Amino acid sequence: MVSLDVCVQVPDAVSKDTGRIRIAGLTPDSRIIVVASLKAGDTIADHEFSFGLDDGMRLAEACLSGDRRALTSPGLARKLSATLAILFRVCVQSGAI
Repeated sequence: MVSLDVCVQVPDAVSKDTGRIRIAGLTPDSRIIVVASLKAGDTIADHEFSFGLDDGMRLAEACLSGDRRALTSPGLARKLSATLAILFRVCVQSGAI
């Protein structure tokens, strides 16, 4: 079990359980992005996937360059969405935006 600094919290649109949310956050060392599902009121989430912040950056750069392999990466939209949402929140909280 790993602690997580939750940056983003949205309703879980996939689950039939209306009390579930999807969270995205950073591990305490701010190097790993974690996406998980959580039932409202719980403190332990169900891990869905995680990846390095640097991996998210490399994937975004490859997509921007037009790399066809990167553009068809499994989970591309969710990885880039999690990266963008977390970085946006961190920037806003720090006053950079």
